Parts: sequence; structure tokens; C-alpha cells
Amino acid sequence: MFKKIIIILLACVLIILLFGHIPDLIAPRLIWALWPIGHVVCFSLLAWLLISFNTKIKSSNSQRQLLILLLATLIVGCAIELIQPLFSRSRQLTDIYYNLFGALAIYLFLVILASLITEC
Repeated sequence: MFKKIIIILLACVLIILLFGHIPDLIAPRLIWALWPIGHVVCFSLLAWLLISFNTKIKSSNSQRQLLILLLATLIVGCAIELIQPLFSRSRQLTDIYYNLFGALAIYLFLVILASLITEC
């Protein structure tokens, strides 16, 4: 339970950082370099939470898990991009790609990890 709370808090902090104003103390080149990593990490954590702690998804077969995960990521990512102009930010299609990459990366990691565990 403690691990779940820590992961949820970390995901919330990452979401706030993705929407928040980055101070001018950080060089713009560094921000542009790290920005995609933020999307990947944030959506990896959210996808891991969805797969690991939702009992309906956890008990589903792998194809259904992947479909639900990608649809949820696409819906949340598109919703975020649609509301970004309200925060004086521009929409970027590449952000959705980074979100999908993060969700897919953690899914593949969990599938490979599960297969390694069952082999041992």
C-alpha cells in the first residue's frame, strides 16, 4: 500500500511539472532535452498503476490489457493536449507519441519481467 501511495504521489508531481511553469533558472536547451523524458516517465508510472492495481485489467488477457492501456493513454493524452491552450501552452502531437511510448514501454517491461519470473 505504501508503494502505491508513493507512486501515485510521484505521478501527481510529474503531472504538475508537465503543466507548471518552469522557472527561468533552467536553460531552455535543457528543458527541451528533458521534456520528452518527463512525458515518458509520467505515463509509464500512470500505466504501471493502471495495470498493477486495477483488478479487472490485471486479470484480463495481455491483448485486452494492451488495448485498454493504449486507449486510456490516448484519451488522457488527447484531453491534456486539448486543454493546454487554457494554460497558455501550445498543443503538440509529439507529446501524445511520448505518452504512448511511455505506456507501451512499461507494458513491455512488465510482460518481459513476468515471462522471466515464470521461467525461473
